[in-house]
Amino acid sequence: MVKVMRSIVFGKRRTVEAQAASLKREDGTEGQINTAYIERDSLTLRQELRRLTRKTLGFSKNRRKLQHALGFIDAHDNFVKPHGALRLMVPPDENRHWAPRTPAMAVGITDHIWTLEELLCYRA
Repeated sequence: MVKVMRSIVFGKRRTVEAQAASLKREDGTEGQINTAYIERDSLTLRQELRRLTRKTLGFSKNRRKLQHALGFIDAHDNFVKPHGALRLMVPPDENRHWAPRTPAMAVGITDHIWTLEELLCYRA
């Protein structure tokens, strides 16, 4: 790849630029809007949720059930499933090199990786 060309397809230029300027990474550097992240998220959802797979008989019969399924997948991905890019190095005196982290741990919502039982029993 030589360069990335950005163009605004939907929305007004000022609105999109203002939202893009407000994006910050965890280390404080400026973030960017990139469709690759959205496409990656869509692919992950289609792989994990049969209801979103193309050309299949596993479709949702109503919107409410689809929303519940999407909510569960999102909660599972954010609280139960560690993300490789979010892991932290541990001090050299321990037996392991990396400590796994979930997205919820990375933003400070929780201090541990949840079990599936914790997720299913949680009351909002």
